[in-house]
Amino acid sequence: MTWFLLVGGADQEQGILAQDLIQYKSSIQEAMDAGVFFLLICGAYQLFGKYYKGVEGDVIPGLEVFDYYTEAINDRKKRCIGNIVIETDLNGKKTKIIGFENHGRANF
Repeated sequence: MTWFLLVGGADQEQGILAQDLIQYKSSIQEAMDAGVFFLLICGAYQLFGKYYKGVEGDVIPGLEVFDYYTEAINDRKKRCIGNIVIETDLNGKKTKIIGFENHGRANF
């Protein structure tokens, strides 16, 4: 079984990664269509959505593999924390995508 592990990082680094990752969008989609498993942790799941918008308003484009987006709370004293469950259609099969968000606090 082939699978990939992708993890997140700080917004600036994710922006750099997104620019590189977008070059491989079709290959990533082909792998997913072939049944390759992707474990997406932290900001990685954001990169598989439409986009991530940080607290400063900067938008990091996603691969648009899934029909979701993440927008950080525009309050640097609060974090964007919570469980997410998204129902989507993958190859004609209703599928739940489950995640946990813990993001967005400034360094104090």
